Amino acid sequence: MKKIIAGFVIASAFVAGNAFAAPTVITSGGAIGNAQCELLAENVVLTLSNNVHGAYNCTKNNNSITVATCHFAGSRKVGPERCVVTGADEAGDPIYNNASCQGTGPTDTFLVDNKGKAFVGSTTGGSIGATSLTAFCEDTSVTAALPQ
Repeated sequence: MKKIIAGFVIASAFVAGNAFAAPTVITSGGAIGNAQCELLAENVVLTLSNNVHGAYNCTKNNNSITVATCHFAGSRKVGPERCVVTGADEAGDPIYNNASCQGTGPTDTFLVDNKGKAFVGSTTGGSIGATSLTAFCEDTSVTAALPQ
């Protein structure tokens, strides 16, 4: 009986993990398939240019795949960036390119610091939008740029 319960707990952990999959770094030229993202019916191969870092998040609950990329030598210009909708959450509410954004009007902006930008887009619609990086472009910072 203990083995059955232990097996159920382990299986449940895998199912829950797939529903809320953690952001994953994109390996350029590597295949991403159903084992990594159950929303994919076939393998997808993403090829990133030199010094481009990328990550994706596959979320079964709202049937979405979100991708973020940045370039190590990308713009580090400090200044305002326009708020855009980059997707939708499980309830259909908009996800913006910055947590401080509440709309997409001409005055809806946020400040980008000198660490650079990542660009984020989702299969749930919206635009591809720039977002401020928490650190200079690398695997960790582009992963952190994905909406959580």
